[in-house]
Amino acid sequence: MATHDYGWYASPNAGLLKYNFYSIPELADQYSLIMDTANSLVHREVRAYLQAADIYEPNIVSCFSSASAIQIATLGNGIAALPKRLARPAVDAGLIIPLMTDWSPSAMHFSGCVLATSCEEQHVRLIHFVKSLL
Repeated sequence: MATHDYGWYASPNAGLLKYNFYSIPELADQYSLIMDTANSLVHREVRAYLQAADIYEPNIVSCFSSASAIQIATLGNGIAALPKRLARPAVDAGLIIPLMTDWSPSAMHFSGCVLATSCEEQHVRLIHFVKSLL
């Protein structure tokens, strides 16, 4: 149904510049990393990437929603790994800035299926509704 690329974001007050290029291992030494819940694909990818850079105990703040991660990042409490589409409204509002980094987690892929039933019209409406949210 949809694919969402990830990026890294920070509060404009975090002391990071929008047009500088940053290394995620260096940022992990200085800032908390805000991301999806533990055991999510993003969380596992970030930990594996940092372990390959000999960073074994990064300060990770796990969130149950991207909205929570955005709020924590706007407070200046770290840098957040977020789906770019979900971060866009906060970027447009000036609450967070996108960071140019050497690495980002893999894109998030959404898909779904429904069984053919007599309610096919409802299924089609449901699919269109879900796609509008993505």
